[in-house]
Amino acid sequence: MTPRFNYLELPTDDIERSREFYRQSFGWDFTAFGPSYSATVSDDTDVGLDASPDKNLTSALPVIEVADLDAVFARALSPDPGRRFPNAKAFADALKASIAV
Repeated sequence: MTPRFNYLELPTDDIERSREFYRQSFGWDFTAFGPSYSATVSDDTDVGLDASPDKNLTSALPVIEVADLDAVFARALSPDPGRRFPNAKAFADALKASIAV
């Protein structure tokens, strides 16, 4: 399996306005999952709109689907500087913590 984006969550202050913008611009239909969250539901990459009042989401949150998460961690934390990205350990720790929830 080739890693691919399978979900993109976007923050919004006005969920109705955002749903209408994306519907008119791209033809996307959204399903409401409560008063502050909506998402497309398709067989492809979906988009979520988060208008939660606690504002935990402040920027786009891309989700990448991979077949072997441990292998991705190993590559990201590789000592080979050509394959390592800045703050890889902090990223991996945060990701592991979010998965454990």
